[in-house]
Amino acid sequence: MDKSILTTAMVSSTATIIAITISVLGFADARYAKAEDLEGFKDQFSDLRRASIEDSLFDLESIKPSERTPTDLAKIERFKRELQDLKDGH
Repeated sequence: MDKSILTTAMVSSTATIIAITISVLGFADARYAKAEDLEGFKDQFSDLRRASIEDSLFDLESIKPSERTPTDLAKIERFKRELQDLKDGH
């Protein structure tokens, strides 16, 4: 009788440990994004980044060429390169 109680307790404990482990692993897996989920966000992020760069570039190019500082010119070139990189898919 003692042996069957011990066996039942061990089986019960093992089942409980397995259930807890599966629950924890399921929770941990759900916390992380899947690669497929990130593809849509990557496209949306690229669109937002492109719009932001275009807005900044528009603001800088609205300044009269004679009033642009060297910093303005450097930003214009950088924004143009970044836009080209986004269009090329980098």
